Amino acid sequence: MKLPFHNRRPHILFAAIALVSTNFPANAQKLITSQSKPSDYSPVNIDQLIESAKDIQAAIQSGDIQRQVAAMNRNSALIHQGTPVSSPGRVDIIPVPESVSTTRSVKSSVGRMGAGAGASSSNRRPGLPSSQPIILTQCQSITSPGIYIVNQALANTNGCLQIHDTHDIDIECDPSGQISTDPADHAVAVTNVNGLTINGCTIPGTIYSAVTINKSSRVRITNSHLGWIDVNNSKQSSIINNVIDGYYQQHNSSYMTIQGNTIKTSANEISSAGIITANGSHNLFRDNSVDGSWNGQIDQTTKTGADDGIILQDESWDQIVGNQFANTWDAGIETSGIFNHSTVANNVIRNTSVGIASYYNTSWTGTTVSNNKVQNAYMLLDLVYTPNSTGTQSDTVNFKDNLFEGNELTDPLPSSGSYSPSMVIDFSTGLNGRALAVGKNVMSNNNFGSKSQLPIINPQGAIVDGGGNKCAAGQNSETCIGVNLL
Repeated sequence: MKLPFHNRRPHILFAAIALVSTNFPANAQKLITSQSKPSDYSPVNIDQLIESAKDIQAAIQSGDIQRQVAAMNRNSALIHQGTPVSSPGRVDIIPVPESVSTTRSVKSSVGRMGAGAGASSSNRRPGLPSSQPIILTQCQSITSPGIYIVNQALANTNGCLQIHDTHDIDIECDPSGQISTDPADHAVAVTNVNGLTINGCTIPGTIYSAVTINKSSRVRITNSHLGWIDVNNSKQSSIINNVIDGYYQQHNSSYMTIQGNTIKTSANEISSAGIITANGSHNLFRDNSVDGSWNGQIDQTTKTGADDGIILQDESWDQIVGNQFANTWDAGIETSGIFNHSTVANNVIRNTSVGIASYYNTSWTGTTVSNNKVQNAYMLLDLVYTPNSTGTQSDTVNFKDNLFEGNELTDPLPSSGSYSPSMVIDFSTGLNGRALAVGKNVMSNNNFGSKSQLPIINPQGAIVDGGGNKCAAGQNSETCIGVNLL
């Protein structure tokens, strides 16, 4: 039995990201540009960012503070030339040629110092002072713009860094930099901040989240090793290329980028998911690796690990693309409530019960599910409507104008000696008088595998055959998606 969302344990997009490598190829080109809405970003040349990162590394090794400031100022000018000027839409990354190394290291000094703040008076970010960096020697509140360096272990019994009511803060950690607190508080608390970079830091988790972000914008956390992260009522921020022990969770937050992170939940308890997002829109979850640490047990009294890889509750215009979700005892990707005009594409889901699922207050409109690979699971897709007090319960339940294309189930798992239906779509129960708007849902070129039972579809007419669907031998495309079974 799945736990209702509210009973589970709680657990901008900038125009260019430099992937730091021990090898700095001269021909590395990686541009991130806005692909929807008006053009919100200007492209940034990664060659220049790589050279800037090399300058910063040399400056750090020299021990010359003035040289470090100058190098970080130049780097900041490059990074922030792509600052968004309007609401960002979808971003696409132009692939780096296979011959180019993009290896990154959380502990790399270059990666740690790659987001310095400030510049000359002609190109410095507005509001940043030109003064020297401040070396943090103890836990404290930060309320003034500037560059702060952590080069030692900072610890306190009642939280460590409280960053609030300010703007344009840059916190850079060298390899010795660590920010921590006792189990009763958050190590870093961010409130009402417009413009914050935390780069290259180690921030362990406690029974509370390591980092909490509230009512803030333009927050960037990069190249760090972190405990749990909680974000609330924030926007246009990014969590990129970090190692996260536990989970990432956001509520009432939009235009967020969660990209390139390695997330591993605890293997010693039951948890909700590696990533949770609720009541937001225009969020990007891309190229993350989430390990739910499921121990393989089904019984409620013995299983541990995460329920899902990612949970999306009442979200619209999101993108979940290119991620890897593994070792979860329910679903790789689960939605709850409204899930409209979103894209779920090119994800790899392994060792779970269902690849993509929605159980509670399910209402989908205009969403695309394409080219996802599900392996070692009972089912590819399970979408049903069950009323629940969590999330939006609309007067009209929608399941319309959705596209399911090119998805694949391989190595399905048997249950009690037989195989489950490859797909269940059922909106026939639980409506309790609510209207149902269903239709124009197209399925094409999906491979449901030859072992699974044929799907269950209700109501009739919910699915339109787009051709090319494959399942058991001798079955045509329509039968594979249940069109001829009703």
